[in-house]
Amino acid sequence: MTKKGKPAPLVKDVFAFLGVDRRDCPRQLVDRFVGNDLLIVGSGRCVWDDTRGLPETSNVMVVNDMGMYWPGCIKHWYSNDIDQLIHWNIGRRRPLYRWYPGGGSLHSCTKRDGKDYQEVYHWPFPGQGGSGIPAIMVAIALGYSPITLAGMPFDNSGHFYDPPNSHTLSRGHLWSDFISETPDSLLVKALPLFKGRVRALSGRLRDMLENG
Repeated sequence: MTKKGKPAPLVKDVFAFLGVDRRDCPRQLVDRFVGNDLLIVGSGRCVWDDTRGLPETSNVMVVNDMGMYWPGCIKHWYSNDIDQLIHWNIGRRRPLYRWYPGGGSLHSCTKRDGKDYQEVYHWPFPGQGGSGIPAIMVAIALGYSPITLAGMPFDNSGHFYDPPNSHTLSRGHLWSDFISETPDSLLVKALPLFKGRVRALSGRLRDMLENG
């Protein structure tokens, strides 16, 4: 907020916001999708509730292992964990590859040498906040707006494939620790960039975007 209580102005340039030279990013992809909306899908426990009733779209970015299970088209697939990303891409369920050919372009803020990583687009963005925050940054750099987030509550409610927290297998442990991984300070810092571009369907970021 400004001193007068008005919302901070929309940050127009993700690269200036992050202190990154756009020439160091995949030039063929920067702003390529201007004018298109995007659905980013994570593997939060709330994902099926979040996506219930949403119009079907081919403009989808999946985050981390959600890509193995997402029952729809995938245009982009993001993860900070580039090693796992390669395996997740191979591990997408076979019926889904038949129904929706291709796993989309692969993206990461992590860089590795070797032929296994040649098809992963590298974005020199900070890898803070797990894979969720950088995925949104990449989507903005690609030119998408508006961006809708589903299954990304940034809380400790677990993944959709985790047993309930009351299950005996949990043994009192949380299935995820995204609150510590993505503290409020990190989300608040990103709000000037996300405002006007990003809509979260659940969780902490939704509350901040609506009330911040």
